[in-house]
Amino acid sequence: MRQDRLRSSAIGAFGLAVSLALLAWPACGGSNKGSEVTISPTPGQSPAAAASGPAASTAAGETASGASGFRIISATPFTNKNGLYFVGEVSNESGADAAFVSVRLTLMDGGGNVLATGKDGLEALTLLPAGRRMPFKMSMSAAPAQWADQQFTVLHDPPSDAAREENYTDFELSDVSVQANAGASGVLVQGLIKNTGAKPASRSRLVFVGRDAAGDVVAAWAANGPAALGAGASDTFAFPVLDVAVAPATYQVLVRATA
Repeated sequence: MRQDRLRSSAIGAFGLAVSLALLAWPACGGSNKGSEVTISPTPGQSPAAAASGPAASTAAGETASGASGFRIISATPFTNKNGLYFVGEVSNESGADAAFVSVRLTLMDGGGNVLATGKDGLEALTLLPAGRRMPFKMSMSAAPAQWADQQFTVLHDPPSDAAREENYTDFELSDVSVQANAGASGVLVQGLIKNTGAKPASRSRLVFVGRDAAGDVVAAWAANGPAALGAGASDTFAFPVLDVAVAPATYQVLVRATA
């Protein structure tokens, strides 16, 4: 982790990320390098466990300000059979593109003792342009019944050739549907993906982002797309999403690949 990181803190109000369109978006990775912003705590309480899909949510996001310019738009805790996890969105309001953005979360009791930690494992975007938002999802190391404080930390690097190579986004999605996953839990997301760019793409990654009627992220799920897709070529995709039992109010499918 670099020693010259920037750090700033602020307490603020919630923001909502409302998106009603089906999009093909750039995609994210984690890194231990770059700038860092720490976002101040809000008390929370773990939701009750759900048999399938997310539990009833408890809002848990903060607004960040300062030199680094990253803001947590929303962050909502859910539980499943594996324990406590959070889904949400971070916004790049720094005025500059950022690479390998990684969101971390620490839950603490009233005395500042750490109860649980989590790190974004979604890797939706390797390059987050200025003014754009990125979903995140993190499993927590423990599932405390309640916590007094929470602290989000956003790490990122400057834009780089490596980030751009893994952030090829010249794709078009069509015939996308979300339906019950027959004989299994969750829903099935399927459709057609076309490489509309001039470069062959490899290791494509699809990220499903579902929102409730208020625009908050309630589902985030990553899956591998076609292993290779030549310029102008098309292929089908299908993958299960276990975060929800029915199609959410609105959704996006984000795409990135290496080129």
